[in-house]
Amino acid sequence: MTATGAAGRLAAACWPAACRLAVAEGWPCADLALAGAYRSDEEPLLLVTGDGDVTHLASRYPGPVASAGVLVRWLDRTRPA
Repeated sequence: MTATGAAGRLAAACWPAACRLAVAEGWPCADLALAGAYRSDEEPLLLVTGDGDVTHLASRYPGPVASAGVLVRWLDRTRPA
């Protein structure tokens, strides 16, 4: 698992020990970090995102895909940046 985002946002969540955290300020840098971690295979792919940039990736992924944007909005309301 790889998670990218601003340092404060990443610190506001509890991540599994095996999760690789990549601090990236701004969506272009976050997208590049995720692209570097991406592996196309048959395993399920979960995308948690604040935007809709994932349509192209999801449509070409060979395995099952789930996409959610709720976590980003939930963190905005419950924890300071």
